[in-house]
Order: sequence, then structure tokens, then C-alpha cells
Amino acid sequence: MLVTPGERSGNLESLTLPTGARFRVVANFPMAGAKDVTRAVIVVHGDGRTAKVDFDRMLAAARAAGVDRQTIIVAPWFLADGRDRLAPDEIAWQDQTWKQGYASEQGDLSSFMVMDQLIASLASRQRFPAMRHITLAGHSAGGQFTQRYAVFGRAPETLPWMAFNFSVMNPSSYVYFGPERPTSDGTRFTVPPAESCPGYNDYRYGLQRRQGYVAALTPEQALRRYLGRRVTILNGAGDTLANHNLDTTCPANLEGPSRLARGTYYYNRIHSVYPEAPHDHVVIPGVGHDTGRMFASRQSWPSLFGVTNW
Repeated sequence: MLVTPGERSGNLESLTLPTGARFRVVANFPMAGAKDVTRAVIVVHGDGRTAKVDFDRMLAAARAAGVDRQTIIVAPWFLADGRDRLAPDEIAWQDQTWKQGYASEQGDLSSFMVMDQLIASLASRQRFPAMRHITLAGHSAGGQFTQRYAVFGRAPETLPWMAFNFSVMNPSSYVYFGPERPTSDGTRFTVPPAESCPGYNDYRYGLQRRQGYVAALTPEQALRRYLGRRVTILNGAGDTLANHNLDTTCPANLEGPSRLARGTYYYNRIHSVYPEAPHDHVVIPGVGHDTGRMFASRQSWPSLFGVTNW
């Protein structure tokens, strides 16, 4: 099901979802379509919900890479109930639930279902006839959303003519597919004593105790879906500090001491057990937990824009 394009003010557009609810995006082309656009980058904001800022940074990176004229940058805006001012019929989520794929406060609509509808609209041959590739990308909490959607997201399964990839940048945590977690130095994976960290394998860190949209797949189906998708984990080499809302709960700390360690250990786990999965890990020197510098790095451009010849 597709979104209905709406009024635009600059790059801000109000869409109508199939349920009738309204939802905001920031985009450099109208969601009604553009005949020459060949690639889409959907950039998911972080905890601050700064969709416009992340849009500006991704568009600047696309311009630097020389792909902005044929690339639509779309930044969905997951409003927080009680923290953002809502227009009539707009939907919003509790502050943390949007990045887990859980339901909105108005209309009981999963944030992952909204992403399904955005992706289907960008893949529409009537609206974007030249579209060939869609990237879902996000930094920090946006990286959490991206990695979880890569596990559970439905839309790519229904659009076989479209190429997809997922750029997961500096999230605080990852969805694990089994009970094992890295040892303190990341060299081995063992099952921690359950009493030492109750609930450590519950969703959003593992696959237990899921609900709604993300509960539709069995663990085996979720793993198979994730392994079949092209995923790049991108970490800043300097993202080693407990700052910028790093998740320091017990389940998150079991994944590693920092975002860099957590990304490295998680990739190593997937790559060692499933070496044929089309997954990569890129560490960007001299960058910490910095959205703009992650997007601007040329090492990110193959994953974001398919650009390799800079």
C-alpha cells in the first residue's frame, strides 16, 4: 500500500498513510514521483528526532558524492507523543517505541509498517519509473531502527525488481539471534548466566518476548531474512565513549563496552557463523559519534550511494 502525497513546504511534506493518518517526511523530490530518480536513500533520525538536520547532512553528502540529481533523500519524522506538537490526524509514538517497530499511540500503526509503505511508494514504477536501488540508513538510534528493520522488515520481500541495502551506523545495540554474547574481550561467545542479567535476550537485544509486527516471524525466519539482506555496519573508530545516550543497561553492556566494540563483535559473530551472508563492516578513522562526519566520509559512500570511484 502506498502513501498519498501531500502539501509541501520547502522540503517538508505531509503524507497521508493508507489508514488515513498523516505522517511527515523531509525529501528533496516530491513523493508524488520523479522520472529521472534512480536511487533512494531513506535516512532515519536518532533519539533527538532531528529529521531535517539528518536530511540536510545526507543531502550534503550526496552532493559531495555527485549523486544528488538522481537520488531522492527521504527523512521520515517519527514524532514523539507528548514531546512534539501534532497536527490533526498525525501519528506519534512513545519516545522509544518507534525505533523498535512498535505501534503508534494513535491508530496502532507500527513504525516498521510506515517504513514498508514509504519503501513501496518509492519502488512504485508509476511514480519513480527509473528507480533501481533503495538504501535504508540511520545513525545512532536511527542505526538501531535500520538494523532491526533489516531483520524484520517486510517490504523488500515484496519488491523483487528493486535492490536494497542497509547502512547501520553506530547504534547502541543489535538484535542477536541466539543466547550467546561476547566475552569481555570479544574473542569468544558464550551464554551468560541468566541470573546475572535477566531479560538480556528479550527484544530489542534478542528475539524473546516480541510483540506486534516484529513477532510475525519465527526466530528461524528472522535469521534467514537478515542473512539474505545486504547489510553494512559502519562504526566511527573514535566512538568508544559512554556518551550521546549510549545504552548502558545490562543487556546492552553484554554486547560490548562501546558502540565500536558492539558493532565489531556483532559483525564478527555473524561473519564467523554465516560467512556467506552479504554483510560488511567498515570502521571510519578519526570519527566519533558524529552523524554528519559519518555521512560525509567517502568510506560510507559505497553503502549509502553505490559510489566507489571517488
